[in-house]
Order: sequence, then structure tokens, then C-alpha cells
Amino acid sequence: MVELGARTGSVIVTTHVERRLLAYVADEDDAMLRVFDIDTERELTSVVLEGKPGQIVALPHARIAVALRDVGKVAVFEGVGTNAFPFRAVASLDTPPEPIGLARSPDNTSLVVTSGWGHALTVFDVETLARRFVVDVAREPRGVAISDDGTRAFVSHAAGDALSIVKLDELSAKPKTWRLEAETWTTGFRGGEDGPFARKSNNAFTVAMSVEPAGRVF
Repeated sequence: MVELGARTGSVIVTTHVERRLLAYVADEDDAMLRVFDIDTERELTSVVLEGKPGQIVALPHARIAVALRDVGKVAVFEGVGTNAFPFRAVASLDTPPEPIGLARSPDNTSLVVTSGWGHALTVFDVETLARRFVVDVAREPRGVAISDDGTRAFVSHAAGDALSIVKLDELSAKPKTWRLEAETWTTGFRGGEDGPFARKSNNAFTVAMSVEPAGRVF
């Protein structure tokens, strides 16, 4: 039995496989997907990838999806990385340039991918792995999470202090923007003048939905 674990992708994903807690790690330096047994602290296997990995997310039917940033693809493997159920490559999904963030819908039917350089959000059918649609979003999207009702995707960005909201059930609607207003004032020298000026932060981190209380975005 395989538990899918978190719906939001990350560079390290844990899941229970027949009472064993396994960690799947995106190794960007060596372009590998590595699997560790947490209890024994032992590496079980590693897979050489076609490109440098971004985030990982578990899918139904004992599958793992890995974003490959520098080749514009999402690799899908079947199996869990053990001797009994080794990995087998089953698909290579084309995406806009630089796929990074991954998320699985609450009903486990959709895989959502953010592409940084391509400033896009792509949705794939989990069962058939066919691409459903692509939505243009603000530049440098990174983390993504899907609301508990499956109708909205929340996207963080490496540029600016905005959080984009994409309506997955109303594709004709333009993505909305939440301004986080992450701003602080500092003093120093800028533009030939001394004095206070504002610094705005970016929010290029993983986005997650809370469990308790439910429905909050972090």
C-alpha cells in the first residue's frame, strides 16, 4: 500500500510504502532522483534524470512526477524505488520553459505545473497524462497549491510581492493577484541620495494549504 502524502510538491517528498517511510529527494547537483529509507537511514536507489530537477509530487497508481527545469519537461515514473517495485519511466510531459512547481488536485485527477521562464501554469490529466490547458501568469512563477475544493490554484513568484490566483473551473477569467505588501523601510544610499526608502520582498517559496484550520494558504 502506498500513501500519496502531501498534494503540494517539494524538493523532498515523504510517503509511506507498506509501513516504510521513504523520502524522495530531487538532487539538482547530480540531476538525480534519490530514494531514502528514513528508518534505516539508507539510500535505496537513485535515478539519473534527463535534466536538473525542480519539485517532486506523488501521484496515484504508485507514480512519481519530477519537474525537469532545464529541459522543459515533467518526468513520470511508476514504482516506488524499492527492490520489489523499482522505478520505470512511463512518460515525459512537455511544458513551457523551466517547469519548477508541482501540485496534485484534491481529487487526484489533475497535475498542475508552474514554469518560471515560460510564466505559465499547465494542467495535466493524471490518468491519461494528457495536457488539458495552459494559463499565462505573471513572471517567474514558483510554488503552487490547489484549494481544497479544487477550483483555484495559488501561485507564488520569484519577482514581486504578489500571489497569483488562477480559477481552474473558469479558464476564461484572467488570473487575479493578491498583493502581499511585504515591505520594509530602510536607510542608505540609493539613486544618488541618502535617506529612507522601501524594500519589497519576493515570495519564491513553496505554497501550501493548511490542514487545521483548513483552507488557508501559506
